[in-house]
Amino acid sequence: MAPSAREEPRVARSIRRVALGYRIVGVAWAGLIAIAHVASGDAPAPTAFTVVALAAVWTLGVVLARGAGRELVSPWFVSADVAIAAATIALPAALDVAGVAGGYPFAAVLHAAALIGVRAGLAAAAPLGLLSAGAPLAVGQLAEPATVEVAVFYLASAAVIGWGGKQIRAAEERSRAERAARAIAEERAATAARLHDSVLQTLALVQRREEIPEEVRGLARRQEHELRGWLFGAPSGAATDHADEAPRERLEAIAREAETAHPHARVEVVAVGDPPDDPAVRSLVEAVGEAIRNACAHAGAERVDVYVEALGDEVVAHVRDRGVGFDPDAVPAGHGGIAESIRGRLDRAGGVARVRAAPGQGCDWELRVPTETAGATPPTGS
Repeated sequence: MAPSAREEPRVARSIRRVALGYRIVGVAWAGLIAIAHVASGDAPAPTAFTVVALAAVWTLGVVLARGAGRELVSPWFVSADVAIAAATIALPAALDVAGVAGGYPFAAVLHAAALIGVRAGLAAAAPLGLLSAGAPLAVGQLAEPATVEVAVFYLASAAVIGWGGKQIRAAEERSRAERAARAIAEERAATAARLHDSVLQTLALVQRREEIPEEVRGLARRQEHELRGWLFGAPSGAATDHADEAPRERLEAIAREAETAHPHARVEVVAVGDPPDDPAVRSLVEAVGEAIRNACAHAGAERVDVYVEALGDEVVAHVRDRGVGFDPDAVPAGHGGIAESIRGRLDRAGGVARVRAAPGQGCDWELRVPTETAGATPPTGS
């Protein structure tokens, strides 16, 4: 079904109106020429007005078809349009009288080029241009320079108009896509604002009420994170493979997974700057993840604060909790969670891991890695 006038893009609708308007002007133009030639005796009235009537009847049909919503871009219509235009040129030439078509034949070229494209325009321009130049030859006359110029004009105009119409339509499509994207973004922002002021605030309040069972608070926390992820594009924590995520997204996802696995804990992540996604920073992220899991699983921390900052030549992370704490000097050398998954991982990345902790006073990890120098000699320190 053809699009209605309201559904049709504005540029396409304007192009159709221009093409139709020129067609109507072409009929009037031919009529004035016919009257002039009949008055001067250069063309008999039957021939002159037959040409005008042919163009007028066809144009009336085009107007009615457009009013009914037809697109008029099929090969059959273009062929018929070119045939009518050719008849307005050929009929006077066949009778060896002055031509009366004027600029009407160009309406077929304009219609095909503007509404369909360069190829259709050239397909219409070629026969009409050749006929304009060759019509005098058919009656034993030499082709005049003006008729040759008309043929060249038809071909050049078809190419330019077809290309220009394509560029204009493409620009409007891009504009429409941008407007649609803005409308979706604005609607999403409005929805997010409404939910933030209602549902998210309620979930946050549930988490702060101590008399509510821990399982309910954990469920409220997970629902809050999932809703925030849907609204703001943050990771929901459902995925466990973070290989394709940026550092900031991986940190958020690891934090959500830790909360899911340990409902009593709340992990807050703050990232400043945009950490680069290089091997050293990925090692830092995994070390931060191990520190978060240790705080939730072994320290019994109800809250873990993670702060990550990109400082240009290095990335620094702090992981703090107020859990049961431990004595760093008393950790066995083979303890994999600290020696290998945190310190060892950072050592191999050319970074450093420091920890301040004491029994009953929680734990504070400081993790640093240089950027774009993965595998460099580790700096002095422990």
